Amino acid sequence: MTYYDIAYIVDPRSQDPASLESDITRHVTACGGVVHGLENWGVTVLAYPVHGATRAVRCQAGIECNSRALSSIRRRMARSALRHLVMKRRRFIEDALLLALRGAAENSPRRRK
Repeated sequence: MTYYDIAYIVDPRSQDPASLESDITRHVTACGGVVHGLENWGVTVLAYPVHGATRAVRCQAGIECNSRALSSIRRRMARSALRHLVMKRRRFIEDALLLALRGAAENSPRRRK
């Protein structure tokens, strides 16, 4: 199994982001994968119109799946999302804030003693 991050934007007028998130979860779990996180970053104003939309909901998904599940998700994204990007990762990357806090704790003067 391989780790992937998927970033996508959805037109809030025509597509419900929650339904796309449930589709991602269903496809990944049906193929034996794991969903590590689904984040909805809220509505944003786009810099330029995309397929006539000037506002979009930004979302991110962290998944671990095989290539069959990923191809199914990509087909669904091509139909439903305004734009999407799939990034392959060597390992699951935790929340950036948690990583920063862990790094600060390891580098603290008390820790070095």
